[in-house]
Amino acid sequence: MDFGTTLYQRFMKLSRWRKLALIVLALVVAGSGTLGAIVWRGIPFPAPTGPHQVGRTSYHLIDASRKEIFSDDPDDFRELMITVHYPADDASQARRAPYADTTLARGIAEEVDTPSFALGLMKSHALEKPPCQTRDGGFPVVIFSPGLGVPPLLYTATLEDLASHGFVVVSVSHPYSIAVTAFPDGRVVAVNEAGLQGELHHKTSGSPESAGPPEGVGAVWVADVRFVLDELARLNRDDKLLAGRLKLSRFGIFGHSFGGATAARAVQIDERFRAGINIDGTDFDATASSGIDLPMMWLEAEIRKIDDAALAQASKTRAWAEEAWRIHDKRAADLQQSTPYGSRRLVRGAAHMTFASDVALAGSTWPWSWFASGVDLGTIPGRRAVSLVNACVVGFFQKHLEGQSQRLDGLAHEFPELALQMPLR
Repeated sequence: MDFGTTLYQRFMKLSRWRKLALIVLALVVAGSGTLGAIVWRGIPFPAPTGPHQVGRTSYHLIDASRKEIFSDDPDDFRELMITVHYPADDASQARRAPYADTTLARGIAEEVDTPSFALGLMKSHALEKPPCQTRDGGFPVVIFSPGLGVPPLLYTATLEDLASHGFVVVSVSHPYSIAVTAFPDGRVVAVNEAGLQGELHHKTSGSPESAGPPEGVGAVWVADVRFVLDELARLNRDDKLLAGRLKLSRFGIFGHSFGGATAARAVQIDERFRAGINIDGTDFDATASSGIDLPMMWLEAEIRKIDDAALAQASKTRAWAEEAWRIHDKRAADLQQSTPYGSRRLVRGAAHMTFASDVALAGSTWPWSWFASGVDLGTIPGRRAVSLVNACVVGFFQKHLEGQSQRLDGLAHEFPELALQMPLR
């Protein structure tokens, strides 16, 4: 007689109440184990879809040619932090990188009033500073600029996926204009009103025609990404990790919201860029004055939510906001029509913050969806949205920086949520 049979016979001899008590206890133990597994699992990112392992590192850059106009100290120069995701050496045994280092995690938690352990629940895939792969001629480089107020960290799933396809992806933290920027010496620079002039202007300007972001903040962001290009040339020459790994003749740029407007303007005026993507962003007045002569994709949300509380605070009406959207749409359409290599796609079911990959993932992962409570993520499931956006970004840059068009050409069949408004070039 085996052990299982013996246990069964002893169980059957118990009274009905004792049997019930044991069953309840077993369910509680099983449930606790399941809950523990969910907590331990956290918010897992989809595995990168490319063939390469992904490494991650960061750099502190100082632009001694520009004064910092958003701080109170007149002697400050413009400082930036960049995070670099890159194809890692396949033989690397480097440890998995934390989603965010301690200083940045603490700063973000304090700024958005979220428990600091929350960021530790994000489970990304990058390795911490492994050797970069080598490739004849180097890897093409793509710059990323986030939404106004949003740390680039919250787009990690998209940045990792692009790097896994053989791109060096450089995300830019724009100090004073995103929630927090953490520097290596322990300083944490928080967003301030000067760095958010674009948003303040949008809410308080007197007429819908002037509801776009002012050139001040936009000009600083464009100067930031152009300075990063200069520094990448230096890193490609001198840096122990990246030297010789960057293909400096193949620069692309993409961004979300305000970062998308930055990408469009950068492609328009800096000949080092070969292509760009504006993800659900408006365009600066200066950009709209003429077309863009290089490949440019606009990826846009279908769902637009008018924030009634913000309108009330700024003494505006819904009619004012709707007119501002109409003017924006016309200006964007005019710019896109004057861009000969431009394309435009609407993502059905997407809202503005759907494009922040990690927010979309958190919002669709039980029980952590409360992290994204109050954020309009549209109706498209989070993981589906991230897969769609990643495929668009990868396919676009594969075509325009690598000459590979297969992924981009097949997107219409793979993702019927993409509504064609201009040809997908």
